[in-house]
Amino acid sequence: MNGFHSMATRLAVYTLAPLVVLMLFAAWLDNRHARRAMLDMAETAAVNLAESVSEELQGVLRSTRTGIEAFSLPLSRLPDAHTENVVPLIREALERFPLVFGSTLAFDPSGGEPEAPYVYREGDDIVVTSLAGDDYRYWEWPWFQQPMTTGEPVWSPPYFDDGGGNVSMVTYSVPLLSAERKAILTADIRLGFLSDLVASDLLGQQGIVFIFDESGRLVSHPEASWVMHEDLSTLATTLQLPALANIPAAVASGGFFWLRPAEGINESVVGGEASEPGRLFIRPLNEAGWGIAVYFSDQDFMASINSATRNRLLFGLGIMALLATILVTVSFRSLHPLGILASRTRLIAQGDFSAETPGLDRADEIGRLSRAFHQMQLHLEHFIDDLTRETAARERIEGELSTARQIQESLVPSPSPDMGDLPLDLRALLRPARTVGGDLYNYVMLDENRLFFVIGDVSDKGIPAALFMAQANALLIAATSHHTDPGDVLDVVNRELSHDNEFCMFVTLMVGLLDVRDGRLTLANAAHDPPLLLATDGQARWLQVDGGPPAGVDADATFDSHHFQLAAGDTLVLYTDGVTEALSPADELFGSERLENALRGHRPDSAEAVRDRLVHAVDAFCDGAEAADDMTLLVIRQAFRAATADLEGDIAVSVEPGCHATVVQRLQSVLADSGNTRLDPADLELVVEELVTNVVKYSGLGPADTLNVRWRASADALVLWLEDQGVAFDPLADRDMPGGDDREHGGMGLVLLRSLTDAGHYERDGDTNRLRIVFGSLDESAAAMESAHSPTRGTNAPDEGDQA
Repeated sequence: MNGFHSMATRLAVYTLAPLVVLMLFAAWLDNRHARRAMLDMAETAAVNLAESVSEELQGVLRSTRTGIEAFSLPLSRLPDAHTENVVPLIREALERFPLVFGSTLAFDPSGGEPEAPYVYREGDDIVVTSLAGDDYRYWEWPWFQQPMTTGEPVWSPPYFDDGGGNVSMVTYSVPLLSAERKAILTADIRLGFLSDLVASDLLGQQGIVFIFDESGRLVSHPEASWVMHEDLSTLATTLQLPALANIPAAVASGGFFWLRPAEGINESVVGGEASEPGRLFIRPLNEAGWGIAVYFSDQDFMASINSATRNRLLFGLGIMALLATILVTVSFRSLHPLGILASRTRLIAQGDFSAETPGLDRADEIGRLSRAFHQMQLHLEHFIDDLTRETAARERIEGELSTARQIQESLVPSPSPDMGDLPLDLRALLRPARTVGGDLYNYVMLDENRLFFVIGDVSDKGIPAALFMAQANALLIAATSHHTDPGDVLDVVNRELSHDNEFCMFVTLMVGLLDVRDGRLTLANAAHDPPLLLATDGQARWLQVDGGPPAGVDADATFDSHHFQLAAGDTLVLYTDGVTEALSPADELFGSERLENALRGHRPDSAEAVRDRLVHAVDAFCDGAEAADDMTLLVIRQAFRAATADLEGDIAVSVEPGCHATVVQRLQSVLADSGNTRLDPADLELVVEELVTNVVKYSGLGPADTLNVRWRASADALVLWLEDQGVAFDPLADRDMPGGDDREHGGMGLVLLRSLTDAGHYERDGDTNRLRIVFGSLDESAAAMESAHSPTRGTNAPDEGDQA
């Protein structure tokens, strides 16, 4: 036999498996009902045990209470209650009440000398001591203060009577307020006696009992070290059983309740292992306001049931094994001829169609099966011949598609070109949704300064779209040999594509021309998505390029060119709808808003970083979902240009609050155009704001007056001249700083100017304030330039004294 591959074995397994499953289910069901019944019996036993122990304890407490209250009557009538008179009576009461450990009559110290004879048991003897000494001070103990204050009998909380009976006890106190001298009569019950009483009730019982007072402190517990030292709140934290913390409040409300394994109860509550689940029944001891809890372990009650279930399962499995052996043996003898047929079939599967099929002459089911296999052998031989021919044809088509993709990739330029010394950075991506696609991009330098570029999306996909794309791409390149304006190029391409367009295909196009010298950008649009412009500070905005219909739809359509200005470091992002219409697994579109958010705030240092960031965002959004459309990107970054000549100019603003913003904006633009990367635009903004604000505050001028700012900028330096007709004010002069700052005098503005600029000079020329500020280091030619373009100094202007 061949293991589970044998039909005889499978027949036995398929026959016996349902029986085994039914047997296991029956055993599980029986065990479940038995466990439920046993747990019900256990809970009933726990309730009965709790009732029994509760009645026993409450009987002790009740008899103590009634006895001491009865004993208090004759004591309250004594005309002269003093130690020598009451000790014999207390001794007699202890002999009559063997449950009482000790008793005292403690007199109110405010009515005379402290007096509290204490009669208690010591072994088999009854001894007398006094609690009136300064080492005990009975009038400060709760068993004395509470009944004296309320005038009502009361059970005290459990406590250790240090200096008195020197045992843990609980005290019932009865106030004698009608006597000649107020006093408190007590009856003490030793906690050890209560524990012994509980232990005697548990003989022969399954369960563990412990007692706690109204605050949750343990009065009796099998873990002796916890008694009087632990309470249920701390155990709830220590044992990680939060349900324990709620027990005292529930008992105070008179509740009887269970805590089961579902609440996390386990054997750790009685000092055992936390891995053993159990149940806890809690009921109040109304006599003293305490509570009693009975714990039993599930495992103790389930052991016998689990053993019986295990024995029944082993017996049933033995019967099943015997039946399986008999069934496999009988099945093998009956189905052996099928094994021979199977071996012949394996030969056929290996391609040996000449293998003889046995059993063709049999009249039973095996004979019919053999004849069917023989027919299959003949058909299979013909089918394999046909499949071989079809596979060869498919491989030929796949090879042709692979070649088509290579041809398509060769029609577009490199996605990562080397732009040489040009102040230009360009990266592209073309990712077809199928083997070949209908998206396109292209770029070409028309001369050493002008970049022509295009991105497009054909209306279809696959091979038809690829062919139409190739045609559009060829027309675009051909049109640039006669036209450089993007609108004119689109006019030509649209007419050619519309001619004899019998399949009504079309392509959306965005055509552009960028002058890399000054960043002048010209765009023409044929129904393509608008490009996104990403500035060096991370701001992003859409370039709205109104255009005509897709190319190939209307031969008479015309397309206008639109002009924009790129600043140094600006990045232009062009894309096809394969980006914005990318789908997530939840069928959500990536959309233009996510595209903008993916790039907003990004300060790119290369076109490749922008492209890769956007591709990563789209791929993460799609999360492995199959692309429904081709995706193409073209990213062009206008690099920082080295200034070929110094830049100079001026601006006049009205003297009013906030006018510095206009000056800052203009100067930061000049800084970018000059190719100056040494000066931080933020530092420039701080200095200009400080200087212009000084003019607004201290010149005495208003909105009708003018502040003139002139500049000269190079790649290494920036020189500013500020002129106004206000009162004389030197922002570079030393002045005392408020608050007595021990730094160099001159104010925070002077500190700012000295830390952020390289040189400065102020002069008063007649009625004019003139201030010169220098950023950067001036070489000889730049210094000459700075001197030549300085305004004429007045007669009072010093030749030296530039302040750093």
